[in-house]
Amino acid sequence: MKLKLLRYPDPALLTKCDPVEYIDKELKAQIKHIKNRIHKSKGRTMGYAANQFGIMKRFFIIRYRGETQVFINPSIRIPEEVKEFTNTKHPEACESSFGTQVMATVPSRAITVILAAVNEKAKPIGEIYSGLMAICIQHEYDHLDGIFWFDKLPKEKRVKVLEQYTLLGGKVSNV
Repeated sequence: MKLKLLRYPDPALLTKCDPVEYIDKELKAQIKHIKNRIHKSKGRTMGYAANQFGIMKRFFIIRYRGETQVFINPSIRIPEEVKEFTNTKHPEACESSFGTQVMATVPSRAITVILAAVNEKAKPIGEIYSGLMAICIQHEYDHLDGIFWFDKLPKEKRVKVLEQYTLLGGKVSNV
């Protein structure tokens, strides 16, 4: 199986994904391909959402601190006691924008999230994640909802990021 990584503004990246109904051979093959893609990146990428490869299903895969996790039909929520959102600059990037990276404060990224999902073996996952992992989860989750990361930036920063993206060969319909 060979899946092509899509680039912004491909319509698949801007479309909400459908829930996974069955964990079948095809889904397992797609998961295997995406896992291999993450491992081959040698740390350049932390994760991918399914729609980055044109798979319009709700799952993403993240590799963090040497562990690769699959999250199928995820839901996230912010714990009530968490009032702090990212207020310091951190790198945010995406392979679907040629790795365009910016040091930015992306609005509405909580520093702690509660994630519920199932893994590729249909085993339930219910965890609290903090720090970089929480930010990565929110980034990938946004993909599943058809939200691209730099669309969340303030307009001035977004314009600069889109300019950088076009310099790398990306295409945009409007800035």
